Amino acid sequence: AARQQSSDTGGWDGIPQFGGAGNIPVTGNKEGVLARDTAGTMFWYGVRTTGQLGSRSQVGDTGGWAGANVTHLSSMNTDGSSDLAQIYQGNLYIESNKIGAGWGVYNALVGPGDLSGDGKGDLLARDGSGYLYLYQGNGAGTAVASRIKVGSGWGTYNKILGAGDYTGDGRTDIVARTSGGDLYLYAGTGVAATPFKARVKIGTGWNTYSKIVAPGDLNADGKGDLLGVTSGGDLYRYLNIAPGKFTARVNIGHGYQVYNAMS
Repeated sequence: AARQQSSDTGGWDGIPQFGGAGNIPVTGNKEGVLARDTAGTMFWYGVRTTGQLGSRSQVGDTGGWAGANVTHLSSMNTDGSSDLAQIYQGNLYIESNKIGAGWGVYNALVGPGDLSGDGKGDLLARDGSGYLYLYQGNGAGTAVASRIKVGSGWGTYNKILGAGDYTGDGRTDIVARTSGGDLYLYAGTGVAATPFKARVKIGTGWNTYSKIVAPGDLNADGKGDLLGVTSGGDLYRYLNIAPGKFTARVNIGHGYQVYNAMS
């Protein structure tokens, strides 16, 4: 039949996918970027499904996030929206839920999505000795299971991140950058005890970026994409062309040097 326009003209710009579309399902459930400026004010940039970020909106009070140890996670509950984690006085909070104590030992926290294959968002945490641990989420964002040691040697990376699928197999993956700028892909297995396959080097020169961000799916093709921000504030986009490859970078913004943290 001939197409008919919905009454909600232009209102679907931020919707990544529709049920029954027959395409690769969205995994990761992270749909934008959080950015904190040097004054401690947090801003939100949603994705527009066109490979661009939307206009920013302020999150919370002006200066209210100064000094906070926060991480932007893929969804840890059933609402499909990304969540905010904070470690405060050694306690981990996801949104308003206190998860537990003793989290001050970790220097990196990552919420890439479902790593265990149970359909619930999980956490990765790295300690000062370079050990990486997996915490399975309960699907409600209110608790995590006992940690599972993923492996050692993860201290070689100055950034570990992920939000969704980078290989096109429907499983959650992560990427990690060394101080020398090499970028490695760890493809997910969907098995909690051994959540990643052997690493694969997918790029060099990523130390040109002061920040790299996993925003989720920028162009509504079901695959996770990446962003890089130079020290001068230029924002570059890398769209995923699975398996495990990305397009050449495209400049999609300027002025991002005002932020001291983006995730």
